Amino acid sequence: MRHLRTRLFFLLAVSLLLCFALGWLFQSVVLRDRLSDYAARELDGRLEASLLALERSDSSEWRTVLEELGKALRCRITVIAPDGKVLVDSEADAATLENHRNRPEVQVALAEGHGSDTRYSQSVKKNMLYVARFVPVHGEALVVRTAFPLALLRDVLSAGRLSLGAALLLAAAASLFLGTLFLRQLVQPIQALVKAVNKGGPISLPPLPVRPSAEVQELALALKNMAERNEQILQQLQEERTYLERILASLPVGVLVVNREGKIRYENPPLGKLLRMPSQKGHPFQGVLRSPELVELLEDALRGRDGTCNVVLREEQRFLLAQAVSVAGGAIAVLQDMTERHLLEESRKAFVADAGHELQTPLTIIRAAAELLLEEGSSENQRSYLERILEQQERISALMDDLLLLSRLDSGTAVPLDLTEEVDLAELCRVAREEAALHPLAEHLEWEVDLPESAPFTGWSEGLLRCVTNLLDNAVKYTAGRFEANPGGKISLRMVRDDLLQAWRIVVADNGIGIPETMRHCIFERFRRGDASRVRNGKAKGGYGLGLAIVKRMAELHGGSVLLEESDEGAAFTIVLPDPPSGASQREETPERG
Repeated sequence: MRHLRTRLFFLLAVSLLLCFALGWLFQSVVLRDRLSDYAARELDGRLEASLLALERSDSSEWRTVLEELGKALRCRITVIAPDGKVLVDSEADAATLENHRNRPEVQVALAEGHGSDTRYSQSVKKNMLYVARFVPVHGEALVVRTAFPLALLRDVLSAGRLSLGAALLLAAAASLFLGTLFLRQLVQPIQALVKAVNKGGPISLPPLPVRPSAEVQELALALKNMAERNEQILQQLQEERTYLERILASLPVGVLVVNREGKIRYENPPLGKLLRMPSQKGHPFQGVLRSPELVELLEDALRGRDGTCNVVLREEQRFLLAQAVSVAGGAIAVLQDMTERHLLEESRKAFVADAGHELQTPLTIIRAAAELLLEEGSSENQRSYLERILEQQERISALMDDLLLLSRLDSGTAVPLDLTEEVDLAELCRVAREEAALHPLAEHLEWEVDLPESAPFTGWSEGLLRCVTNLLDNAVKYTAGRFEANPGGKISLRMVRDDLLQAWRIVVADNGIGIPETMRHCIFERFRRGDASRVRNGKAKGGYGLGLAIVKRMAELHGGSVLLEESDEGAAFTIVLPDPPSGASQREETPERG
C-alpha cells in the first residue's frame, strides 16, 4: 500500500467494517437483552392481571378464566401449590403435569417472592420465558406463574437484525461511494502536482473539475517556490562553475582533479600542455600519467596524505613541482613548470662556482703583491693603502668561500666533508664562544653560558662550528650595534637535550637591535640581513647576508633545522640537531621539495 489513495481507501473500509461489527454486536447482544428485559416486564404485568382475575373468580372457575385470559394476553398462566403441585394451567390439564417444585423460577419465588427463568419447556416443546410470584390468593399462599414463548422474541430480533443490516449495508455503500469521491478529489490535485514536477518545468496548479483544498493549494505554492529557488541556485552554481573553470584555465599551473575511484574528473588546459597529453577525463590517472612520482603522490593523497614532489620529464627535459592534497570525494594535484627556474638556478650555481674559482687566482696575486710591497719597506702612507688592499682581499676571499660552500651544499655533489666524525657539541660551542669573545666589538658584552659537560654527536665538526660561530658573530655585532661601549649588552649560549625529539638544541640569544617583523620570514635567505646598512657604526664591516643561509643549510645537511624564536628584545636562534639514525654510517642529503 504505497499509494495514498490505497491507504485512505483501506482506512475507510476498515472503519466501515468496524462500524458494521459494532452495529451487529449491538443488535445481537444489547437489543436481545433489552427485548428480554421488556418481555420480562410484560410478563410481570400480565402476572398482575392474572392475579386480579383469580381474586375476582371462584377457584372452580379458575381453569375457564385462565384459558380465556391466556388467549387474550397471549401467554401461559399456571397456578402452583407451595408443594409444587400444579393446580391450574391455561394450556394443559393440571393432572397430567408433573410436580413443579424443582423449577428454578418456582424455587426462587418460594424463597424470595419473585423469580424468573428462560428454558425449554417439555410440556409445550418450546423455549419459554417464565415469571413466577409467591402471593396469597383467597387467603391461601400460591405460586402464580406466567410464561411467554421466546420464538416471538426471536422473530422481533430477526426483523431488527434484518432492518439494521440493510441500513448498515446501505450506509456502507453510501460511505464508500462518497469516500471514493472524496479520495478522488484529494488525490487528483496531488497527482497533477507530481506530473508537473516530473516534467521538470515550472510548477503550477492545473485546472481541476473540483476546487482543490487549501492544503493542496499551499503545497502547490510551496513546490512552485521551491522550484524557483532551486532554479536560481542551479543557475548560480552553473555561473560559479563557469567562472571557476575560466579561472583554472587561465592559471599558469596545471590542475588535475581525481575522484575516490582514481578517475580523472577535471583537467585544465595548462595541464595538457605541461604533460603533453590530450584530455583524459573519465580515465584512471594511473594509466594516463607517465611519471611514477606523480602517480605515487596522487595515490598518497587519496589515502589522506598530502605531499609535494619534484617531477622530471626527461624526454621533454622539463622540471615540474607537483603538490597534491586530499579533498572530499578525491584529490587535487597542482603542477608548476619549474624548468626555467631550474635552469636559472643551475646557471647561478655554475656561475658562482666558476667565478669563485676564477677569482681565487687574481685575489692570490693581489695579496702576494701587496705583501711583497709591505716587506720592501714602503712609506707610511703607502703601507696604509697596502693594508686596506689586504683587508679588502680578505673580505672578498671570505665572501667567495661562503658562496662556494653554499653552491656545493645546494648541489649536493662534490662536497669534501665527512658527516661521520665524532663531535662533542659542548666543546665545540665553548670554542665558538671563545672565538666570539675575542671579537673587537665583544669587549663590553656580558656572556651567559650554560653548556653540559659533554654532548656527543656524529657530524661534520667544521661545518657545525661554522653554524655556531656565525650565530655568535651576528649576536656580537648586533648587540654591540645597540649598546656600543655602554654596559647592558648580553649574549646567551645554551644547550639542552630534547628527549622527545632525541635531539640537541643549541640556543643563541641576545638583547641587541633585533630583527624587524618584515624581515623575519626571509632572514635565512641569501643576501638578507637584519639591518639595512653594511657598515655598523663605522667600527666594523658588515656582512653580505650569507651567514644565516649557511647556518640553515648546514643544519639541514645534518638532518636538523634552525628556528628564529619569538623574543621580547633582541633575537634568539635555535639549532636543532637530531641524533643520526641507528646504523647509519653517513647521512645522505635529500633534495629540496618546493
